[in-house]
Amino acid sequence: MDNKSTTGSQEGPKIVHEALDERQHIRTKIPAKVTITKENNQEFITETDIEDVSLGGISFNHYGEIPKGTLLHSLISLPMNALEIRIEVTLKVVSRTNQKYGCQFIDLDAGKCDILRYLIVSYTSGEVVDISGLFNIMQRENYIKSRKTKDATQRNIVERLKAIIGTLLFTIVGLLALSFVLYKSYLLFFTLTPTEAVVSADTYTISMPDNGYLNLLLKPNQTSVVEGEPLVSISTQLATYFTNLSDMQMLDKLTPEETNELLARTTVKTVINSPCNCEVFYPYPIPKGFSYKESPLLYLVPKNEKLYVKATIPYGKLNNLNKISRITINAYNSRETIEGKIFRTQIDNRTQSTILFIEPNKPLPKESYQQPVSVNLFLGLPFSF
Repeated sequence: MDNKSTTGSQEGPKIVHEALDERQHIRTKIPAKVTITKENNQEFITETDIEDVSLGGISFNHYGEIPKGTLLHSLISLPMNALEIRIEVTLKVVSRTNQKYGCQFIDLDAGKCDILRYLIVSYTSGEVVDISGLFNIMQRENYIKSRKTKDATQRNIVERLKAIIGTLLFTIVGLLALSFVLYKSYLLFFTLTPTEAVVSADTYTISMPDNGYLNLLLKPNQTSVVEGEPLVSISTQLATYFTNLSDMQMLDKLTPEETNELLARTTVKTVINSPCNCEVFYPYPIPKGFSYKESPLLYLVPKNEKLYVKATIPYGKLNNLNKISRITINAYNSRETIEGKIFRTQIDNRTQSTILFIEPNKPLPKESYQQPVSVNLFLGLPFSF
């Protein structure tokens, strides 16, 4: 230490005394350690206790030589009960007094700054520092976000009308979408759809009495007949008519040659006439040539006969029949929706199902006979009477 005295002509070092309340950051002593290495080559320098700490930097004692402006990679260790908090920081040497170095924080981010502030304030006020308080500090929003500025402009009439129209459109679209969803939900949970449905009637079915050849006597594209009008001519071999015991006994009296000649050359022709004034419907395809026994040839629907619908539902849906509130029918190739009612039911043991006979409120077109039809059985809403 220099022992020379200073006089008025000799100018000594300028010393500025800085009061504690004039500092930018308050310094305090806390039980913490710092491990220091050089920033450039990671050379270990020292591990020592921290003399004091503030939000601006730390000071520590070191007997080695560290030039001013040196950047130091440091690790501050803060013991807290059973835990130890470690903060990595970069320090810059800004002052030295004997063996005491003063260093400034270079890269202290917001989170690390909050932790140091909490520790300094807690030790200064005498409170015990615990990990819960530290976690609260780390989770807290410590910075003020910029407020959103709103223009205090007033809308004119056109803008207000556009806003009202847009709101109405969005409301209408939302209501339509909600109605569509509710309607589909109603169809899913509160309607009964038959497995099959076809337009039918109490008709006459003209079928082949036996195997043979047929000749259609109606004119092409003829759709109606009167009572007694010839419909078809059927030719069958005589052998098909020998069915009883007397016929067999008669054949036994003939020689084999006579029997073969009789059965091979003799045919029986039968003409079937219309039993009523009817509309004619042909099965698909229109019968011609050879046909087998019981094959349908013609369907005859009386002109005063009303068409109805035969719908089939499984046995498991029988408990819903009493809940039916409305029935709708959509015929094939028709956009009109017709309502109807059930007038008869029948059990089909072969298919294990129930056949519903539905009478439409309006007459179905004659051309829809034997055509498929769409039927919906509405069960009504729950708790409705």
